[in-house]
Amino acid sequence: DSADAGSLSHEVMKKVIDHVKDNLKNDWENLSEEDLNDLTNLYFEESWTKYCKEQHLDVSLDQMGDVEHVNDGLVQEVHDCLKALALRSISIAAYQIRGGRMLPKFQEYSFQDKMRTEWPDGEEYLISMKGSIDRVDTYETEDKIYVRVLDYKTGNHPFSPEEVLAGTDIQLPVYMKFFMEQLHAATGKEIIPLGLGFYHLEDPQISFADMEESPEGEEALHDIEQEEIKAKKLMGPVNGDSEHEDAPYEYLTFQEASIIDADGKIQTGLIIPIQKYTRDKDYGKSSWMADTDTLQKLCQKSTETLEKIAREMLTGNIKKYPVTVSSGKEACKFCDFKSICRFDERHEKRNVISTMSTLTPEEKVMVAAGILDEEGHIIHTEEGGEE
Repeated sequence: DSADAGSLSHEVMKKVIDHVKDNLKNDWENLSEEDLNDLTNLYFEESWTKYCKEQHLDVSLDQMGDVEHVNDGLVQEVHDCLKALALRSISIAAYQIRGGRMLPKFQEYSFQDKMRTEWPDGEEYLISMKGSIDRVDTYETEDKIYVRVLDYKTGNHPFSPEEVLAGTDIQLPVYMKFFMEQLHAATGKEIIPLGLGFYHLEDPQISFADMEESPEGEEALHDIEQEEIKAKKLMGPVNGDSEHEDAPYEYLTFQEASIIDADGKIQTGLIIPIQKYTRDKDYGKSSWMADTDTLQKLCQKSTETLEKIAREMLTGNIKKYPVTVSSGKEACKFCDFKSICRFDERHEKRNVISTMSTLTPEEKVMVAAGILDEEGHIIHTEEGGEE
């Protein structure tokens, strides 16, 4: 099923990246596409053999215990499709890594920490936090470490500031906050968040209708490859800050070196979700642009939301309040506990999350960070200053 396919793709991705990091010193520049494909094939077949044994599929094994022949035509087709998907996903991931300064540092990074909350009477209560981050990319200087946190997704799951704001999808910003704190404690260096988001492992659907022209031959293949790369760009807010006045939006180039052209103008990203400059602005309105302050506040606000949820649970508040996004997505659709819950729309309310359709991605992230309200206006503190 799709969950098994996702686990298999995830496992192969991890093995290949770990191999390059541990055995080739993270040298992606000098890793040829042929060698990368060989590694992918090697680890895919290893993971596939393990999966076949676990699922008792109709296959023949050789003397080494590897799959020698698939006896079921449908299983063979699944094998071929999953291998092709792994080859494309890992090739594009390598393209993204080569395109900037960020290198994979950790995969399936497990951490645990304590989070403070309160009982209804105000007494402090410590909650144990445990989590696992799919991948952390870093770029390190003498006094700073720049961090990007990624989560692998097999479905078409977008990064949603609306769901972060509602507290229904706060995993990534919460994980980034705890990771940055632990990394600072371990190194003493300043930790700069460069971005957080999703890398989609599924195959994108590419159509010539999406292209401005209809190329032929090798040109068509090149354009399709570019569309595939574009469709699998990292999705989530990215940091556009700079440390030098003569190099605006410098942090963008840490993740995609070619995002700024020779004239200093921002171009549409193939790796990060930034759109090229317009007549009125340095970047397009659909860009997922942020800055260091916004990303830090997003992580802090999400952690505060988690603390609030924990306090509500300690008060005994476990009412049925299923999430429905106004775009049509709803939590009940794939819930395994519908027969137990028996939520009744005639008498009970849903937690309807607005899509904030009038705001840009940049503004939505600022709303989730507590900087803007849902109308896009700056939130002022009690002291009269801006939040």
